[in-house]
Amino acid sequence: MPLISDLKGAYRFNRSLIGKGAKIGKDRKALSVKPYLEIEDSRNDQVIYLPQPVIQRRFWYKAGDMPNFPYNLIRGTSYWHHFLPDGMILEAKKRYGLGDIDYCLMDINSGERQEIKEWVYIKLYYIDSTYLEWNNFFVIDGDIIFELRAYTGKEAGNTIINFIFRNQDEAEKFTLPEWAGYAMEITEVPDFQEMYLAINGFPGT
Repeated sequence: MPLISDLKGAYRFNRSLIGKGAKIGKDRKALSVKPYLEIEDSRNDQVIYLPQPVIQRRFWYKAGDMPNFPYNLIRGTSYWHHFLPDGMILEAKKRYGLGDIDYCLMDINSGERQEIKEWVYIKLYYIDSTYLEWNNFFVIDGDIIFELRAYTGKEAGNTIINFIFRNQDEAEKFTLPEWAGYAMEITEVPDFQEMYLAINGFPGT
């Protein structure tokens, strides 16, 4: 059985055990009991499903701040977010190694997503808008789980790491691993919200 409980309310499996590109999500009774956050390690085939909601602590790094980063992130997803004047986000994303690009519109307030065609994306792309672009990666290393956003384009050289926890107690007890070095915690800093960064950029840039 490829799906294994880690006894903390999460489930893990390796895609390679059940075939490339296989998805179990809604087809597994254990994952349909309540919403789960799917995280796929950018280094291998390991996948973990964490029960929602999760807690995050966010840290900001500038170029050169993590010289001892130990992970070889070989697979990820590239994102382009354009913030339209009517409170919508125009999104394009491309998974590493795949030729297809997915396009959608997202409502900033409700979070609702609607898939769109490429021609719609291109038409909306030329509306005056602010934007962010980044490469997104996930790492699952024992109990350390994090999302790494390496920004590109006009904000290149900036990285945000979102450490992910199952509950508030885990988040409060967390200390940065040695490789993470010194970083500014931005968990509750409004200047680092996505919309603000798109409009104003990172501090000092």
